[in-house]
Amino acid sequence: DTWSADGRVEAMHQLAPAVLGRPYCEPGKIAWLATTCLLLMRQAGPEAVLECAASMDEDLLEQMTERSKKHSTRLHLVLRSPWPAFRLLDLLVRLFPENGSTRMGACRKNTKWNSDPDIFDWPHFKVTLADAVDGLVANESMFELRHADGPLSRQYKARWHRIHSFAPMKESVAFSDDVFDAYREHHYQAGCHLGVISSYALQILQVNLRDVEGRLQKQVSSVAQLVNIHAPFQHTAKTDWPLFRVLYFASLLQRAPPDGVWKGVDDDELTAKTAAASRLVTDVERAVEADAEDAQSPVFVTAAWGWMSERLGQVVARWPAVCKAPLVVLT
Repeated sequence: DTWSADGRVEAMHQLAPAVLGRPYCEPGKIAWLATTCLLLMRQAGPEAVLECAASMDEDLLEQMTERSKKHSTRLHLVLRSPWPAFRLLDLLVRLFPENGSTRMGACRKNTKWNSDPDIFDWPHFKVTLADAVDGLVANESMFELRHADGPLSRQYKARWHRIHSFAPMKESVAFSDDVFDAYREHHYQAGCHLGVISSYALQILQVNLRDVEGRLQKQVSSVAQLVNIHAPFQHTAKTDWPLFRVLYFASLLQRAPPDGVWKGVDDDELTAKTAAASRLVTDVERAVEADAEDAQSPVFVTAAWGWMSERLGQVVARWPAVCKAPLVVLT
């Protein structure tokens, strides 16, 4: 209603074909399709929303992750994007009138898919995970990088520890670690597809502490493959699992926060100017030449051991070009 009242819906309808009708930009396309499905909830009802969700799943989400190629996905680009794709997907799940579907597993306490006993209490995990994500996202200061923590690398580490120390999140991560170890394969046997996938998504939090590129791609691709195989979006919409809230939470921990991407580079931020690399090389060459002209004392090097013993000929041949000081070689 708020969108319609201030003209946002009409503006989005006019801009979407021109902006999102081009190749790539999957984060924007997911955000717009999720918005379209949300609008259908008021205009046409739940069945139309499910058809919209199935179309988004088939035409976009599945295309971003190839089942035949391991670790091949573009879902990690959504994590780094300022488009609110995960927030809108989560909003669609939360607003859909049905939330008790067992299509992707009954998620029973301490029970596997075939009624065998298991150690995982899925209902408790779902509640704890929702409390953790909602509590952290509601407090934006938890995601700030604080100069008082020291250099940038320490600021990231301090933020990670700050978030991990939040009691519900700490419990959820510990639970997800056990699930991740127990269900590396045959994930369906847990009898709780979204519980397993949410546990895999929480592993992204561990990746954020040390590595935001290589391992992130691998971990996100695992989540994307599991979603493709076990959790089509039209079925996920009929549950109340906070999977997309977890992914949105993970996106807030990326090194390129959404607000910073939209805002761009500040005018007072230190950035490299045009041809900075070539000017740097030129300045270094001039500095070396100036030092070489002033140097009068001989330079002593040893070739009795180490790398110099193997490259002595190259050093002697190039020495006159870089330095005018006498070179004394000890062998």
